Parts: sequence; structure tokens; C-alpha cells
Amino acid sequence: MRRRYDMYERESMRMRKYVKGGKTYRTVSTIAILGVFAAIATLVFGVSYIGLSPAVFGIALSIGILCLSLLTTLPWVRRIEQNQVKKVCIVFLSLIAVCAVLWLIAIWMVIIMVYNAESVGETMVATMLLIVKIAIILSTQLLISSFIGNMILRYGKELVIFQVVTSLAYLFIDFYITFIFLNFQVNPAAAASGGDWIGMGDLRLLGDKFMITTLVLSIAFATVSSTVIKSVEAHRMMRSVDAIAGSGIELDEDYVPTAESMAQAGTPVAAEQPSHEQRLEKLKNMYEQNLITEEEYNKKRAEILEDM
Repeated sequence: MRRRYDMYERESMRMRKYVKGGKTYRTVSTIAILGVFAAIATLVFGVSYIGLSPAVFGIALSIGILCLSLLTTLPWVRRIEQNQVKKVCIVFLSLIAVCAVLWLIAIWMVIIMVYNAESVGETMVATMLLIVKIAIILSTQLLISSFIGNMILRYGKELVIFQVVTSLAYLFIDFYITFIFLNFQVNPAAAASGGDWIGMGDLRLLGDKFMITTLVLSIAFATVSSTVIKSVEAHRMMRSVDAIAGSGIELDEDYVPTAESMAQAGTPVAAEQPSHEQRLEKLKNMYEQNLITEEEYNKKRAEILEDM
């Protein structure tokens, strides 16, 4: 019973190691968290000593954008560490970088316009709004496709109906948001020629009762789905822990379970189990090198002999 308990504890630690991710994952998440504190500190310092000038606000907002961008990279960083769909990960990471650059450009265009308010023309305002429009649309597509892609990669052929309905809910939310911003018309060329450069298209479709009802249901289901995903993931991890602990298989210390190995509970990737003779020999060497006490040696030796 004690041996089973110790094994259960080891596998639980490995599962927690999986949740925390590898070195790159932890580094990125740490930088993002520190960045949030840096953004807050910049705002506090600016308000207290400099005054909340546009430049200080722009710096804090830029740090915040970069931190949010880093947080959205975490699922793909984890998959790269697990050597999964690297090409897809690179595509998503590149799109995240593009979105971050667009938002930074928009932020600093606003800062420049504030400092040069007298000389700002309609063309620059229209260009800034166009960049914001593109950034919002691209960010929306990226977040929705990232969630759906990670869900498919995580569950594969499991929970197919749940995946389909969840994907449809997120796609409808994506359509609703995108439709609004696509109908927000900005034309820098028209602004340069003195014509009408901003306007809003026909949004009557979005005001239809069926569309509004579908949107509310989609948001509700998308919210509930995140809770269901966490619950299923926790159950899967515990099932895998139970299967490994009950199998008696010894795993390498550096073994980290992947989503696939957790899905195949009861058949984890295992290292070759050493023989009892090898375990006794290793234990004896540790005792002779004074790495363990005589009491520990005798206790472990008795456990190995009992297993034989």
C-alpha cells in the first residue's frame, strides 16, 4: 500500500509538471506576469511623479499589449516543447506577432497625434482607424481559431459532438464581431481628397431576433465549455495517474506526460524497468558511497527483496 501511495505521489508530481510546462513555457509565462507588474508600475510612477502623460500611458499600454501577446502564445509554446505540429505553431506565433505589431503601431500613432494635435489631418486619423480595424479583425480570427485548433489537437476523436457544438458557438461569435467591424468603413484615400472617409454599413441583419438569440446562446455555451474542458482535463489527468500508479511501471524521472499519453490512460510511455538485481546493486553502491544511511539501506533492501 505504501509503495502504491509513493508511486501515486510521483505521478501526481509529473502531472503537475505537465501543467506547468517546460522551461520555455515557464519563461514566457514569467515574463508575461512580470510585464503586467511593469505596466502597472509604469502607470503608478507616471501618475505619482511625472503625471499621466500620453507617453507614459503609451508605454504602459504597449507593455500590456506585449504581455497579452505572450499569454496567447503559451498553448503553442507548450506544443512546440512536446514536438507537436510545429509548422502550425509557427504560423500562429507569427500571426500573434503581426497582431502585436499592428496594435503597437496604432497606440503610438495616437500618442503622436496627441502631441501634434494641431497638425494632425484626417488622413492620419483615417490611417490609424484602419490599422485598429485590421488589428481587431485579425485578433478576433486569431483568438477563435487558436481556441478551436487547441481543442481539436487536445481531444482528437474524443468528445466529437462537444467539439462541433463548441466550435460552431465560437464561429458565430466570430462572425458577429467581424461583421460589425467589416461594416465600419474607413478610407484614408478619401480623407486625403476631402471626401467622406468614415461611415457604417447596414447592420440590420445583426439586430434580427434570431441573430441576437443565437449570439446569447453562443456566448453562454462558450462560457460553459471552458468549465467543461477544465473538468474533463482534470478527470483525464487523475485517470492517467491512477492507471500509472496501479500498473507498477517505473518511469524515467524526466518523463513528462503529453496530452496524447494522458488520453491513453493505462498505456503511458515507460522506460525499461530495472531488474531486482540491478536495483540491489545500485542501492549497495549508494550505501558504499555514503549517499544513504545504513538504516535507509536496510529499509530499501528489505522492500526490494519483498518485491522479489
